[in-house]
Amino acid sequence: MLNGLSDGIPKWLADALGVPWSEDCIPLLNGWQGFDHVRTYKSRVVISQPYEANGEIGETLAKLHKQGICIKIWGVSPYFPGRTFSIVFWREEDFQIAQEIGILMAKGRPEKPDCATHSEWS
Repeated sequence: MLNGLSDGIPKWLADALGVPWSEDCIPLLNGWQGFDHVRTYKSRVVISQPYEANGEIGETLAKLHKQGICIKIWGVSPYFPGRTFSIVFWREEDFQIAQEIGILMAKGRPEKPDCATHSEWS
């Protein structure tokens, strides 16, 4: 897996979403509208790479935005290019880390989903 990328979400996002979180059981959020293949970069910036989203994700994004969470919806996804897109979540203090993962995602975009880079984002 890509250095610094791990499964799950940090406590700040669980709190903002109103979902339970503990050290032993980190929710992956897979199954929520707009959340799939959820990873956290350097324990601070969250990346979701869903296949699709409908209006339900708008409510969630608005809720997070009102709490001061920064969000970027990006058509680039190294997980499965051409099939998924990315939603990146961070707090203002993590802006530099969010920029860093954005650069890595753009550089690491594989041409074929079965190449080695794909497994780094899985």
